[in-house]
Amino acid sequence: MKHWFTLIGLTLSAMLCGAENILQTPVPVPETLIRESLASLERAGEFLEKKQTADGEWGGDPAITALCAMALLESGDAIPAAKKNKMIAKARQHILKFVQKDGSIYPADRRRAYPVYSTAIILTFLADLRNKEDETIMRNARKYLIGLQIDEDNKDVPVDKDDPRYGGFGYGPGKRGASHVDLSNSQWVAEALYASEYLVKESNGGTAEEAKEADLAWDKLAVFITKMQHLPDTNDSKWVVSDPNDPSYGGFIYAQPKTGKEMRGGPGGPGGKGRGGKGGPASYGRNGSDIGPGQKGNPVDVRTGQGESLRSYGSMTYAGLKSMIYAKVKKDDPRVVAALSWAAKHYTLDENPGRGTSGHYYYLQTFAKAHSALGADSVKTPDGVIHNWRLDVIRKLITVQKGDGSWVNTDGRYQESMPELVTAYSMLTMELALGKERFAGK
Repeated sequence: MKHWFTLIGLTLSAMLCGAENILQTPVPVPETLIRESLASLERAGEFLEKKQTADGEWGGDPAITALCAMALLESGDAIPAAKKNKMIAKARQHILKFVQKDGSIYPADRRRAYPVYSTAIILTFLADLRNKEDETIMRNARKYLIGLQIDEDNKDVPVDKDDPRYGGFGYGPGKRGASHVDLSNSQWVAEALYASEYLVKESNGGTAEEAKEADLAWDKLAVFITKMQHLPDTNDSKWVVSDPNDPSYGGFIYAQPKTGKEMRGGPGGPGGKGRGGKGGPASYGRNGSDIGPGQKGNPVDVRTGQGESLRSYGSMTYAGLKSMIYAKVKKDDPRVVAALSWAAKHYTLDENPGRGTSGHYYYLQTFAKAHSALGADSVKTPDGVIHNWRLDVIRKLITVQKGDGSWVNTDGRYQESMPELVTAYSMLTMELALGKERFAGK
């Protein structure tokens, strides 16, 4: 097999992405940068080898273990195969201990566990691994996740299409878990369904019923995603901004506003705990008004719909964008075009736009996944500058990598003070930027 990254200067034909600021321009990857990337991934692999426990775990959580194993799996030959495969095999064996009878995969005996997050991330890893022995587990996990989608048939929170939660995913089963529906949970599920969709194909033993169920799940998810975007042409929610010059226009929010009991956002990553509650990429103040960091004077009274609206920010906009692509929304669709415009206006790798340092590495991996799903190499920002996101990502990550091979965020929200989690995010981000599918000649 050819080395992942030896096809330097690969030229691809121009592709219409539905927005003039998203371009596929042929930009060669310097050989020196490829060498630095390989060395960076190798050091990261050495770090994870030291941190893996005897029973194959990282970070004290099966979902974090799956992310680390997935990062190793996608590292090509940057890490010696024998070493890498040994770590992945140990991680897989550990993860399979958490398979539940209902198809979920998570530590059910924990007081605070997030079955949707955990099952989705682990399913993505297993689907990427493609071990024939795991197919039944994966099929059951898919069925479990699809069964938790909020719709007319949801046993805990049945809703019709007019409900803003329709088509999304919450924390898990039960009225409490199902009632909280957000874009972060939903985008992890979208990724899992996308990665494992090959299982429903007839060539892999799938049935017509499974294929129909999958298509319906995507259609419903697209409805939910639409209701999370600041785009008045497609979303009539009261909080949506109407001015195209508003900083939130075209971007996505984390969750719909809630009324009643004070609530603070859910985990931005697997099992994340944040300030004032369960942690996560959004914060809700008293009476359900969105206040978020830096927004002390920017409340929204969701009971009246008056006041300024909930703002868009980086990680959720890229989560919405990539989920739309997974859901087969066309790239020239107004929702995609508006999201791309927002992304171009807020192009940066130095922070999570709208959130600062909070969830920075979660943002970076979502940024890379969205651009990879689009298939575009470059972004033209409003100042006319063309940015090659792949090169920008690689250089950024190499610059901030620690001496021991890890990455970590000085802002500890959403568990980003945990080097195992952040290293997994960073490796996956770098691997996407290097472009396995392109450099392997596939």
